[in-house]
Amino acid sequence: MSFCVVNKDKAKVFELVQGEKELMREKLNLMICRPGKLIVFEGIDGAGKTTVHKALKERMRCRDDIVFSGEPTNGEYGKKVREALRDGNISEKELLYLFIQDRIEHVKEVVIPALKEGKVVVLDRYYLSTVVYQASELFSMRELLFLNSLFSPAPDLVVYFEVPVRVALERLGKRGEVLSVFEKEEKLREVKANYEKVLGFFDVVRINALLHVKELVSEVENVVIDFVDRRWR
Repeated sequence: MSFCVVNKDKAKVFELVQGEKELMREKLNLMICRPGKLIVFEGIDGAGKTTVHKALKERMRCRDDIVFSGEPTNGEYGKKVREALRDGNISEKELLYLFIQDRIEHVKEVVIPALKEGKVVVLDRYYLSTVVYQASELFSMRELLFLNSLFSPAPDLVVYFEVPVRVALERLGKRGEVLSVFEKEEKLREVKANYEKVLGFFDVVRINALLHVKELVSEVENVVIDFVDRRWR
């Protein structure tokens, strides 16, 4: 694929990624030999994946072969992303740029080192979220998928939390927090449809996120444990 870089904002994002030559080499090396595995939790806001991710991190805290992380991170750029999502005072192009910066840092400092050590990395959101949430006139979903794949190792497994938009909105409302720019009905319906367009490119396990939280955690734990154990067979 080639980019028609005629927009300066588009060029800025593309140049950011193109500048990470060493990171792209590391990513390519992992395509040839990847000792570890990468599992990613995805779904619309309110699907319950963050709750499950936190619960599994606690349950598996004694396992040194599993690394739990997520995006946006708690790093410099991740904090800026969270602030921007909360306040809504940022343009789409600026937000995308922050997400990419945060992911570059995350992949470089957490994801690739853990995979090289032969560990299983379990993420709460990854670049699929950027693809489905931030596709716009600036970048299409296909372009975002390609752009992120230049430096980000592909997931070995995507655990997709399926939930109706109305239920997700009810859950978000019960949190008592101000909804982010992404947590609106029209946006969530668009994102849910976008997920269906890109999930076919990955190995996916679909989870019924309407289950009671304890059942949901147990079901996802079984999926993760089964996947981890299969590595050694």
